[in-house]
Amino acid sequence: GDFDIIGGAPSLTEAETIK
Repeated sequence: GDFDIIGGAPSLTEAETIK
């Protein structure tokens, strides 16, 4: 759910979001 403020990419802990 949380997105990296710097890169704007999904957090590594949220692999489900990357999918």
